[in-house]
Amino acid sequence: MGIALSPGGRQRPGLIWSHFNQPGHPLGKTLRLPGAYLSYVGLSAMDALGTFLILALGGVEVNPVANAVLTHLGFPGMVLYKFIIVTLVILMCERIVREKPHAARRVMALAIGVTCIPVLVVIVETICYFNLPG
Repeated sequence: MGIALSPGGRQRPGLIWSHFNQPGHPLGKTLRLPGAYLSYVGLSAMDALGTFLILALGGVEVNPVANAVLTHLGFPGMVLYKFIIVTLVILMCERIVREKPHAARRVMALAIGVTCIPVLVVIVETICYFNLPG
């Protein structure tokens, strides 16, 4: 939900992350870009669901690596593949953010932007599939 100002003028996390920022919570001190991570995980989940939808409608996976994973391990294997990629990107950003916060933000912005592309493609393809004749 972003950052809000408390009555004293200090920044406090929005509703989603307030639980993690309680004193003593192990994730509260480790996650440096929680909002970006939440956006990235959400978009990645939408990408996986969109892939499932397109495959169910008779489409194909156009990413050659994801297609190889899908061919050999099925859809659960592809979900695991996407989960591993998301985890590695977040871990990489957590490593970068401690020394170069602006670079980590740029990496997350790039990851979010790139992940938006297949999500938008699925939306357009689904609209066309259900609304165009023949």
